[in-house]
Amino acid sequence: MPTRCSKRRAALAAQALKAAEATSADFAGLDEVTDASSHGSGSGEELSRDIDSATSAKVRAGPKHQHGAVLSQMSPHGQSAIRELEAMDLPTVFVFDLDDTIWEGDVDMTSGPPFKTRGRSHPVQAKRGDAITPFRDVAEIFDWLDARRHIGAIASHTTTPRWAEDVLGMLKTRSGASYAAVAWPKEMHRGSKSIHLKRIADRVGCQTGDMVFFDNMYYNIADGELAGVTSCHTPRGLSWDMMVSCVKDF
Repeated sequence: MPTRCSKRRAALAAQALKAAEATSADFAGLDEVTDASSHGSGSGEELSRDIDSATSAKVRAGPKHQHGAVLSQMSPHGQSAIRELEAMDLPTVFVFDLDDTIWEGDVDMTSGPPFKTRGRSHPVQAKRGDAITPFRDVAEIFDWLDARRHIGAIASHTTTPRWAEDVLGMLKTRSGASYAAVAWPKEMHRGSKSIHLKRIADRVGCQTGDMVFFDNMYYNIADGELAGVTSCHTPRGLSWDMMVSCVKDF
């Protein structure tokens, strides 16, 4: 599909592939960073810079798996949505809020790590058994993003970015890539979503007009539009219908 991203995107992809060829010792260093995310909330901006490129390189730099195989495992509704999406001019980056957009509930209102889940669309339980639950279509949406190597991103006001990173690292696509790797540019901190989105565009190397943004809070949608991003209100969470509707507006 055609894209309007700058040449910097290709450079980033090359850097990710190069990083994926690093030694196992390099990857051990990544594991130390990831393990540290279990201790305290930390700074969202610092966490983004520490983990983003490393998780992307480690998990997603392998051979592109076959899109047809992934499509065949989708629900009929998912297959129909993908056909609609791939007939349109797609954005360079799909940006998502977290709480009540990707999953139902607020990660910073849970009892915190250690988190656990039985996998994919199942609830993610915090240490006292309270949970957040991915919305129904989210697993398939991330499968598609991963299979087609689309760039996802996170723009969240969570006050516990390390907890959010833990959960995103725990949720996996069918290929085994974590949501943290599929949506590797992350801005998880307070401030206007317009600032989040401008920073994501800068890190990816595209214009804000090359992105779409999904959020359950209307005032964040207004901020997104002010930043020049096609922004879509998801009061009932992320779904295939919202994906198609937003790309139609793009």
